[in-house]
Amino acid sequence: MRDKRLDDMEEYILSQKDSSLDELCEKYQISKNTVRRDIEELLLRGNIKKVYGGVKAKENAGKQVELSAFSERNISHKEEKEKICKSAGELVKEGDTIFIDTGSSCVNLVKYIGHVSCMIITNSLRVAYMAKDYPGLQLLMLPGSLRR
Repeated sequence: MRDKRLDDMEEYILSQKDSSLDELCEKYQISKNTVRRDIEELLLRGNIKKVYGGVKAKENAGKQVELSAFSERNISHKEEKEKICKSAGELVKEGDTIFIDTGSSCVNLVKYIGHVSCMIITNSLRVAYMAKDYPGLQLLMLPGSLRR
């Protein structure tokens, strides 16, 4: 019940942009002490901030970040991503087991570790496709293993 009230209260504050303690007490039929405890909990979620006499929604609270397509992310900051992959590749040693996820920064790591006999665990078809050309790389694809 408290979790639902917290969710409702956060949604209300975000929709109103600000709210006083008295307003929240009246709306949710709870004491000021309970409102204060609830606000402390909501502050941890990061969408609201305390102001004198109440709370206020943060500027970017509740806004969802729109993701761009992989092809767009893959070409942005390409030089920086290559440097990261090269540095990460130097850390991989023979017999290591590493996880490479689907991120656009991680995909190119395969070409920097192709000469190292190691195990790659991944959930990325792109990583699996790149790894097929390097026989020293063992590949475990979630939820199965690669058969060349």
